Amino acid sequence: LRYGIPEFRLPHSVLDHEIASIVEMGVTIKCNCEVGNALSVEQLKAEYRAVLVTPGMSYGSTLPLFEQANHVEIAVDFLQRARQASGDITVAKSVLIIGGGDVAMDVASTLKLLGCPSVTCVAREELADFPASDKEFSSTQALGVSIIDGFTPVAVSGNQVTFKHVRLPGELTLEAEHIILAVGQHAQLDNFATLKPQRNLINTQNYQTADPVLFAAGDIVEGDKTVVYAVKTGKEAAQAIHHYLEGACSC
Repeated sequence: LRYGIPEFRLPHSVLDHEIASIVEMGVTIKCNCEVGNALSVEQLKAEYRAVLVTPGMSYGSTLPLFEQANHVEIAVDFLQRARQASGDITVAKSVLIIGGGDVAMDVASTLKLLGCPSVTCVAREELADFPASDKEFSSTQALGVSIIDGFTPVAVSGNQVTFKHVRLPGELTLEAEHIILAVGQHAQLDNFATLKPQRNLINTQNYQTADPVLFAAGDIVEGDKTVVYAVKTGKEAAQAIHHYLEGACSC
C-alpha cells in the first residue's frame, strides 16, 4: 500500500492512520522478518495456533522480449521509486507503457502529474475487455495519456517497440525515451512450498489451506487483485480462523 499505490490515490496520512488504528487494537507488528530464512513456516506453526499467509503480489512481471532491452523498467519498481522520493524524480520526455490494468493507469497518471509531456499506453486487450477499471481509465485519459488497445509487442530495437494487432492485420512501431512494463505481478512463494502454490495462487477452502493451521488471503487467493478485495478477504479469513480456533478448543 505504501509503495505500490501513488500518493494522490492513497496519501501517507490515511495509511498511517489505518495502521495506527490496528496497532491500538493490540496487534503486534514485526518488520524486516523474512519467512523461510531464520524463521520458517514450521516455526510459526509451532508458536501460533493459526497462521495467515498474505504476501501479496509485490513483484512485477516482465516479458522475455524485453529481458535484454535497455531503457526498460518494471511498473511497480517505478511506482515505488516515485513514492519513496515523494515525486522528486526526473522523468523522460516520452514514455511508453505496455499494459492496460490499473497499475498501468497508475504509472501513466503519475508520469503526467510529474510533468512528462508524452505518455502512451499500449494494451493487448481491446476496449471491450480492458482490464483497468472505468474510473482509472477515464481519469488517465483526462490527463492526456494516449491509450492504444488491441496491440501486443513482437519486437524491440533500442527505444523502438513494434506491435501487432491481436485480431486484425496490421502493426505499428512506437519510440520512447523510457519503456515501462505493466504486464502483471507475482508473489514470492518459494518459502511456502508446503502450500503447493499453482499459477501464483494458493488453493484454499474458506481461506483454509490443506494444512488446517495455515490460512491464506489477499492477492494470492482467487478473486480480484484490488486493495478493497484484499481487505475483504482479510476480514473473512479472520472469521474463518476464529471459527477454526473455536472448534479446536472444543475438541
